[in-house]
Amino acid sequence: MNNVLQATDLHRHFGAARDRIAVLRGVNLTIQAGEQIAIIGASGSGKSTLLHCLGGLEQPTQGSVSLQGLNLRQQSAAKLSQIRNQQLGFVYQFHHLLAELTALENVALPLMLGGLNRKQAAARATQMLQRVGLNERVQHKPPALSGGERQRTALARAMVTHPACLLADEPTGNLDRQTAAQVYELMRELNRQQGTCLVVVTHDLTLARQMDRCLVLRDGTLHADTPQQ
Repeated sequence: MNNVLQATDLHRHFGAARDRIAVLRGVNLTIQAGEQIAIIGASGSGKSTLLHCLGGLEQPTQGSVSLQGLNLRQQSAAKLSQIRNQQLGFVYQFHHLLAELTALENVALPLMLGGLNRKQAAARATQMLQRVGLNERVQHKPPALSGGERQRTALARAMVTHPACLLADEPTGNLDRQTAAQVYELMRELNRQQGTCLVVVTHDLTLARQMDRCLVLRDGTLHADTPQQ
């Protein structure tokens, strides 16, 4: 298997001098193609900060993140934006769909931003919406969709570019347990089908421990999860 995403000695500090807060204190992580990783930890432990650094949304204070061999810190703003559009998918607790666009238009948007024409983007977006079970809802706008349907639309948008890595921050935190389990399984199914590596930050230990690896962010570093028997 090939290494897709690698974090090396990752530090992230906030503030300056005596007021400085160290959130990440030397995180090391290597994720291979097709691998499923869950990251758990207490609220405020820095899980979202780590995910943002892994996705190039936030610059680490020290250390590096490489995606398919490219050091994200060494890329121009334009190149980093292109990498995020084409090689990374993001799913959040709140779907961040554009309310004025239909599900189809929301999913097609990253393809069009990447240079695909409207017809091609719509065709690929339709296929992805069908894969997440929303073929009857493609022309509905987010306010007309249920919470689970919105999150499946957000997942379709994240996966439509066939990214190398999908980063999800509490993707089921706003859903009831049954719907959360369905969305979680859908993410894992798409991960298996597309060979995309999957990194999920979650508080749900039951779901987290279904992944290939479950890691705990504690005191600014990652540790293997060792559930009590």
